Amino acid sequence: MRHKIFGKGHKQLCFATKYGDDIMSRFVLAMLALLYASVSIAYGEDDLVGTWKPVSAFVKDVENGEVSDAYGGPHPTGFLSYGSDHRMMAMAAYDKRIKPARVDQTTPEQRDQLFQTYFAYAGTFSVSDGSVQHHIEASWNETWTGTTVTRDIKVENGKLILTTRPQLRPNGRTIVITLTWEKIN
Repeated sequence: MRHKIFGKGHKQLCFATKYGDDIMSRFVLAMLALLYASVSIAYGEDDLVGTWKPVSAFVKDVENGEVSDAYGGPHPTGFLSYGSDHRMMAMAAYDKRIKPARVDQTTPEQRDQLFQTYFAYAGTFSVSDGSVQHHIEASWNETWTGTTVTRDIKVENGKLILTTRPQLRPNGRTIVITLTWEKIN
């Protein structure tokens, strides 16, 4: 029989094992798994219900790890709303958007830039396995209508942090976007 002693002085812990290090390794792994399971947090619909405003948005290039502001700068504006009826709406305008002098004199180039610097969609939502699924029924960009997007959920210091799944951009780069929202009601 082998003895393993952990600690120093009077705070020693001794394990007598018949099989040596193998049992101790299994024991430590089992304890770590129990510890991880006890601190993992499951988020539900109630954690989301309300209206949120964006605090920050960052984009991370998956291949090189580079992080930069998403949506035109560090302070996009907009709202994200989750209802107890499982309906949701999201809309956001990029930081530092152009503001044409008059609507009736907006050029095609300005309209295109305004379209490129705004997003909005609405539909229903569901929550499972630490993520929220937005089931899009109407969108400013029709390619999104009828699709489902998934955002991983984290709540930290009263803020809702939603992270996209990796997505391919038109430039061929794979990115992940993290949006931090603050509840306003």
